[in-house]
Order: sequence, then C-alpha cells, then structure tokens
Amino acid sequence: MSRTAELALATERNTDAPDTVLASLAAVAAGWRRLADLELAGRTMVTFMKGHMAEIGRTMPYLEYFRVHYSDIAAEFVQADDDGFVTHHCARTLFGVWQDELELLAAGPLGSALATCQRSLPTRRSAVGPGRQPLAATWWDDVAAAVDAESPHLPELDGNSLLTREACVLKERPELFWAQFLLWSTQTWARQVVVMWQVLRETIALRRLIEERLDAVLVEGMVASTPDAYRTAADYVNSAYSEWGTLHAENVDIHDSIPRGQIYGAIGRWLNEFGSVAATWTIKVPMKTEMYREVAVAVAALRGRPVTVKLPAYSYWRRTPWTPDCLRVGAPALPPFVSEPAAELR
Repeated sequence: MSRTAELALATERNTDAPDTVLASLAAVAAGWRRLADLELAGRTMVTFMKGHMAEIGRTMPYLEYFRVHYSDIAAEFVQADDDGFVTHHCARTLFGVWQDELELLAAGPLGSALATCQRSLPTRRSAVGPGRQPLAATWWDDVAAAVDAESPHLPELDGNSLLTREACVLKERPELFWAQFLLWSTQTWARQVVVMWQVLRETIALRRLIEERLDAVLVEGMVASTPDAYRTAADYVNSAYSEWGTLHAENVDIHDSIPRGQIYGAIGRWLNEFGSVAATWTIKVPMKTEMYREVAVAVAALRGRPVTVKLPAYSYWRRTPWTPDCLRVGAPALPPFVSEPAAELR
C-alpha cells in the first residue's frame, strides 16, 4: 500500500478526529483572543494610574501620600495587596504550565504534521520584559513535588487572621485611587485566571487525545487530507497568541514607566512605621502555597494522573473579601477537577 493510500485509510477510519482537533485549536485560539481583550481592557486603568501617580509625585512625597490616605486602613491595604499579588502569580503559573503543554504538543505528531504544510504552533515566549524578574520557580516546584509525591497529607498552614468582609471598606472608597487600582488589577487577573484554565484544559485534552487515541500516521493523514483547514487553524492560534503578546508587552511598558521603585519603597517605609504589628497583617505566604497546591492537584488531574492527597480547606485563596466573583470557591469551570479522559471522538 502506498503512503498516500495508508494515510487516506487511516483518516477514513477516524472521520470525526479532524473535526475534534480543529475544534480544539479553535477553542485555544478563542481563549487567547479573550486574553488579548482583557489586556486591552486593562490599558485604561494602568494609563490612568501612571498619570495619577505622576501628579501625586509633583504635589507630595509618596510616603506622605500613603500616611495621609491609608493609615486608618493599613491592614486591609496589606491583605488586598497580597490577594492581588497571589492572583497575578496564579495567572503567571498557569501561563508557564500552558507553555509546557504547548511544547509537548508541538514536539508530537501534530507539530510534525503541521510542518508538512509549512505551519507550526506558537513558540515559547517570556511573559516578562527585559530587566524584569521571571516567576520564581522554586516555590511552585517544591509544592508541585510534594503533591506529586502523594504524601499522606499536606500540613495545615499557619497564618495571620483574614479580615472579615464587614471590616473591609476599600470597595466603598472610590476616592482612594491606589487602592482601587489594586482591586481593579485583581479583577483583571482573576478573569485571566479563569480563561487561562479554559485554554490549559483544552490544550491538555488535545494533547491527550492525540497521544491516547490517535497516532502519527493518522494525524499526518488528517492534515494531508485538508491542509488548508489546518493552515487556517494554526494561523488563528498564532495570530491570537501574537496579538495577546503585543498588547501584554505594551501594558508592561506602561506599568513599568510608573515609578514603582519609589512608590514601593515609600509603602515599605510607611508600613515600617507601624512596627511589629504590620507583620500580623500579611497573608501572602500561606495564600500563595494554597494557590500552588490547587494548581498542582488540578493539573495532575487534567493530565490523567490524579493524586490521592487531600488538600486542607482553603483559608485564604479564593476566599478573601476582595476575591472577584468569577474566582470564588465554587465558581464554575474552576478547580477542583476530577480525572478527565482524553476528549471523546463524536
């Protein structure tokens, strides 16, 4: 049997496979279009804050700005800032896991088949600009390793008390522009987290479908039988991802033009004025560990190797008074995930 006939026969036996693969690629591309939309939506606030903090810098020292406007709600300021920090790190962590999955997909039968029609999947790119620190890997790696080891149990986390919803006022203080910037940023990152989970789930399901249900000959035959459809699908994914990357880089440039070193230095000096009590406010460390545990367990389940370790109930992650509704515990399409088989061929 000729190679062409072999490819045609393999494709004929799996008539639904091309539609499933093309639909998955379209879903991934649609996710990156949505993430690009979120980047564009963020342009207004980050540009406003650049101008606002420049104006503040001309009228008073940044230290005095935080003393005057935030000293009566310093504890809430710290916890809201920690909440945003961890939500942002969740989006960055999921981005890194997605890039790992993308490389596996590109290195497999689909990547090879796309090369035959002069197309490829997106290549790994950095989410940070030159001079910025990449996401610290060791913390995530340590938590992921502990989950993968299926330890008898993961220890409960000690941490400071979370402020009650009744004790928090930032959402009702629109005149506090820096605080509103914190809350708005958390809202944006939370929406990114939701979409990143959707993109990651679709990518893992596609990779597992190809690895567990198809083979290189079949995938090559699928692409060879309808090359224009696969060229279009690959172009759509690359275009959407590139659009997001351009918008993200532009937003990072605007954000980095804010005198963050001076502002964060002033925040540090301001909090030091409260003495030892300031250390009782932060929730960043246990909250970040809770987030990493969730990601590690959920990713393992999506990859078809669910772990048996039972996570302690969250005390901070997705439970704070500032958590956007889309990210709260119990929100649809978010962890926990059970083991999911490769996408079924319909």
